[in-house]
Amino acid sequence: MKITGLSLVGLLVVVGILMLLSSQHTIPMMRSGKSAMDDARQLAGKDSSGMRASESVRFSGVMRGQKLVGLQVDSVVMGGPMNQYFGLIQGDVVTRIKELPDLDFIAGNDPDAATAYVLESFQRKQNLEVDRPGVGLIELPRDANKLAATGIPAANPQQPGVANQTVATPPLPATQTPAPPAIQPRKLTVWDQLEQAPPVPADP
Repeated sequence: MKITGLSLVGLLVVVGILMLLSSQHTIPMMRSGKSAMDDARQLAGKDSSGMRASESVRFSGVMRGQKLVGLQVDSVVMGGPMNQYFGLIQGDVVTRIKELPDLDFIAGNDPDAATAYVLESFQRKQNLEVDRPGVGLIELPRDANKLAATGIPAANPQQPGVANQTVATPPLPATQTPAPPAIQPRKLTVWDQLEQAPPVPADP
C-alpha cells in the first residue's frame, strides 16, 4: 500500500510539473500570436475593429503659396486607427514624416499624395512631426499627451489620443448623525412581580 501511495503522489507531482511547464510555454505563444495578428492588421492599414486608417481621418493641405507645408486634421475618429496609434486630434497639422524627407519634396506639393504617405506611415509604424495648436511642434505618437490647456480633449496615457470623458462627481451628502434610539421600558419578570406583590399575612 505504501508503494502504491508513493507512486500516486509521484504521478500527481509529475502531472503538476508538466501542467506548469505547458502553461509557461502556451501563454507566451498566445501573446506572441496576438501581437503578430495586431502587426498584420496594422500592416494592412486596419485596427483591431477592422476600421481602415483612411476611414478614420480627413486631411486638407496647408499651402504657403505653391508650397505644401503640412496636412491639417479636419476630422478624426476618436479611438480609430490614426487617433489610437498616433494620438492625432482635430486641428493638428502634420508637417513631416520623421523617417522621410519633407512632405513637399516627397509629395511634389500635392496634398493627396502627401495624405497617402501619412496614411502609409500608420502601416509602417513611423513617426509624425506635428504642429499642435496651443502646444507647438511635437512628435507623435511619443508626445500624444502634450495637449493644450483648453479646447483639446484629454488623452489616455496608455492609449494615446483616446479622449477621456471627465464625469463630474456629485458632492457627497452631509453626514447626518442618527438620533439615539428611544429607551424602551423593561418588561417585568416573574421575580419583579413577586417582589412587588404585597406580603401574605401570617396565619394567627
